[in-house]
Amino acid sequence: MTTTYVDLRSDTVTRPTPSMRRAMAEAEVGDDVFGEDPTVCLLEEETATLLGKEAALLVPSGCMGNEIAVSVHTRAGDSILLDRYCHIVQVEARAVTEMLGRRFLLRDGDRGRLRPEEVDAAAPHGEPGQAPLGLVEVENTHNWASGAIYPLERLEAVALAARARSLPVHLDGARLWNASAATGIAPASYAACADSVMVCGNSCGRSHPRAPAPRRAARLRSCEGETARRVVCGDGGPHDRPGRDRDEHRHRKCDHTPREASGVRPRGRLRGSPRRSLRRAGAVPCGDAPRRGRRRGRTGDRGGPGRGPIGAGPLTDPSEPQPGTLYLVGTPIGNVEDLSPRARRILGAVDLIAAEDTRHTQGLLTRFAIRRPLVSYHDHNKVRRTPEVIEKLKSGLSVAIVSDAGSPGISDPAFTLVRAAVAAGIPLVPIPGPSSALCALEVSGLPTDRFSFEGFLPRRSSRRRARIEELREDPRTLIFFESPHRLRECLRDLAESLGERPASISRELTKKFEETRRGTLPSLLEWVESEPPRGEFVVVVAGAPRADAGLSREGVSENEGEEEA
Repeated sequence: MTTTYVDLRSDTVTRPTPSMRRAMAEAEVGDDVFGEDPTVCLLEEETATLLGKEAALLVPSGCMGNEIAVSVHTRAGDSILLDRYCHIVQVEARAVTEMLGRRFLLRDGDRGRLRPEEVDAAAPHGEPGQAPLGLVEVENTHNWASGAIYPLERLEAVALAARARSLPVHLDGARLWNASAATGIAPASYAACADSVMVCGNSCGRSHPRAPAPRRAARLRSCEGETARRVVCGDGGPHDRPGRDRDEHRHRKCDHTPREASGVRPRGRLRGSPRRSLRRAGAVPCGDAPRRGRRRGRTGDRGGPGRGPIGAGPLTDPSEPQPGTLYLVGTPIGNVEDLSPRARRILGAVDLIAAEDTRHTQGLLTRFAIRRPLVSYHDHNKVRRTPEVIEKLKSGLSVAIVSDAGSPGISDPAFTLVRAAVAAGIPLVPIPGPSSALCALEVSGLPTDRFSFEGFLPRRSSRRRARIEELREDPRTLIFFESPHRLRECLRDLAESLGERPASISRELTKKFEETRRGTLPSLLEWVESEPPRGEFVVVVAGAPRADAGLSREGVSENEGEEEA
């Protein structure tokens, strides 16, 4: 049996269907520069009719369509009101700001969707030095909001607010067909809210911006080098597109997996949410296409997950948050440079961040220019906050949970949220980060083959001693967290119960005054009593001697090394 893999990274990597190839081979051709290519003229006419516009212009990419619309509506120095994570900002920013000389007036929309009051607030008031507002831009469906659809009423309200101030509206409708297929609302109804519309045609990636000034738009297209003769190879043309989109969405809503009859077997699991599966038109109706790297165009990194050969790895991009997923993001335990690039990407892209200490986390986010909604989640509000966060996850939002330092959920209130998410069937994704427990173990010089993390010992002395007695015969290396004001009492109880055990104390790990002291428990207690240290502490204690094996702790380590050799 031959296994077939379907590349769902983007509709730009799919191959033409047989009907597309026949259309290309049999098409009557002409020169579009002179308006004589019959297939181009027909496609533009049909698209304009579908959108209820007077004219349309074919360009080779959606980006060019958006740039032409911006150029038609605005002048150099004008500002554009738009969502912070719209396609024009995330992918086309350099073209709009550097080449066209326009400025962005960014807003944090509701999953990418502006509100009419934001248009009212952004309208120019004539202040000296203020860039004139020249355009309101909306995106439907919203690419980086996992396909969020503008409710028609909201879009109409935004358009009404803009027109009340004589501001044109441009609609980036790269996935407008998908919004129409999901809602049953005609594309022309959405397009009526805008003065110009860019729509992507078939999976070939063609775009059709309806320009308010067709002649000027055509001249701008020529300025960008687009004067080649083209032939339509769309499978059925724009009039057939809505029916095929409805078929795709019907398949997606059923089970998000390929039909057995399709002869296509997925490699791994294709995850998607029926409520948020409208983000990108897929070439095959068998689950959501994975999301592109949000800042790929800026970093130049075209490698990584989802970019390799077909069938060579998972089809989802782990650097992009998935809808309805809880991310456990490890944060620095002292040195902010330890925040991983992946953690920065996730924190900068999720819909919501829950933090144990919002002030501490806000400082970290500010350091890396991350601006996302932030809520508190700590011991004093976790009972009330847990169901609220779970409901947000069930609604399709992506959420990151972070601790003050280190891994959330490890001796941390985030465990309550993790347990609730598991019970609710919500996907969990760990984003690894620094661990003070492992760092202290690494530098302790004690055996690392087997260890037990005990977290914080009980506060009450009687309960603390009882817990230490339970660990007396444990042969594993023991790791404890302890606060500055209880460190001395903790070491005293450990020394009384465990005697001359080798141990280490690490404080301020990864920080400027990082320090590790090694010795026996009594000697470390003496140091703490004579020079009370400050900071956060990790205590590592050797396990019980393995008398039953007739070996000392050192002998165990040596024998284990010989076995490995």
